[in-house]
Amino acid sequence: MDGERLLLSLLCLLSLPVVVSGGCPTSPFTDSNGYIESPGFNTAQSYDDNVLCMYRIVVPANRRVILEFKKLSILGTMPNCEGDSLEILVGCNNASIGKFCSCSDLTMPNKIYSLDNCMTLIFKSDESKRAEGFEAEYTSIDNSTELDPNSNCSSTKLLGSSNGTFFTPNWPLTYPPDAACSWTFSPPEEKIVRLFFMSFEMEGKHECDANRPSVTADEIRINGTNSTGGKGDIVPRICAKPDTLYYTIKQMRAVTVRFSSNRRDESSGAIAGYASYKKDTFNSSSPG
Repeated sequence: MDGERLLLSLLCLLSLPVVVSGGCPTSPFTDSNGYIESPGFNTAQSYDDNVLCMYRIVVPANRRVILEFKKLSILGTMPNCEGDSLEILVGCNNASIGKFCSCSDLTMPNKIYSLDNCMTLIFKSDESKRAEGFEAEYTSIDNSTELDPNSNCSSTKLLGSSNGTFFTPNWPLTYPPDAACSWTFSPPEEKIVRLFFMSFEMEGKHECDANRPSVTADEIRINGTNSTGGKGDIVPRICAKPDTLYYTIKQMRAVTVRFSSNRRDESSGAIAGYASYKKDTFNSSSPG
């Protein structure tokens, strides 16, 4: 499916009033590297309402697309991003790795790898809120190039006090065996934190029996340090897709998320974000 037909299909599916501004690309990006941005970025204070743009990147065959964000400021409700969002599809088969948004600027990993020589970004806005938008650069490498096994493993760049994001190594490609990563953040005082899993693909439940902790399985653990210095598990072990994709964290001075892989049949891993809420504005029945 070519770019024009794909965009028309998306318009019909979403049934949105659409503003196709001069900033929306009209053809694929086919150079080995390039620059992309949302309509009006750096020329206006915010993007327009009801915009739908598609950015189709197709680098030469036998190469892999690498995307690096310089800015991502798209206001939306996590984790589903039903309002404004940027959806990323990796591979020529257009496999979505999620929709991204935040209540403030969102920090993305240093590099997002495609499965092959294609990657597509779909930017959408509604009429509720506006922000600056996004800018990103893409490059490409030969498919045979070995990737950094510690990519994004313990990056403090991705974390802030009030909100942040973390990714397992090489996400959305498969993470390496024998990885050990940790991310620590300090929630603002007197705030409630909610941690969201926006994508999760690890081992099945048969490998993640809480009553058999000795079973070797790739896993994520969430630990906390409270105001008196006491430490303990917030979520002791996650190694299959959890029943709930978000967790509420209260009265913690520091939160540490740990990821470890032990097996050889790896999956793509996980991406998670967290946001802080004032107690009097937090709605426990809403995911974000």
